[in-house]
Amino acid sequence: MRTRTRWRGLAALSAAVAVLMTSGVSAAQPSREVPAFGADFLWGVASSGFQSEGYAPDSNWSRYIASGATADPYRDSVDFARRYIGDIELAARLGARVYRVGIEWARLQPAPHAWDEAAFGFYDNVIARILAAGMRPMLTLDHWVYPGWASDRGGWRDPG
Repeated sequence: MRTRTRWRGLAALSAAVAVLMTSGVSAAQPSREVPAFGADFLWGVASSGFQSEGYAPDSNWSRYIASGATADPYRDSVDFARRYIGDIELAARLGARVYRVGIEWARLQPAPHAWDEAAFGFYDNVIARILAAGMRPMLTLDHWVYPGWASDRGGWRDPG
């Protein structure tokens, strides 16, 4: 399953590169002009906390993986937490105008009444890099992952 997913990802990446190559967009010279969609179209890229940051905190999804319900281990994903500077630079060179970042609630609030200031600092740095690269940040506050303590309370089904 994991190999199949990797190959699908590589096929999608190859298709995107082919589109860029045939449209005259160069990685060395990013272009903001996209004739097929118009100048107002906002090409973008995205990351999601659980899916890309690595080093997952206690959450409904880390518990699901730990339960053995899936054969795919989590590991440290694509390690966006340590590689975000380069990833953002690559997106800018591709000509992306928007960078969507999924905020990992479990990272920001590891316990019901506890907030992790270092996690807030991480997202502040990510957003600052996106802005410095000339892109518009877009935040996703809920990407189907919530802290383990919220899972203990019933997740989104808990009215509290």
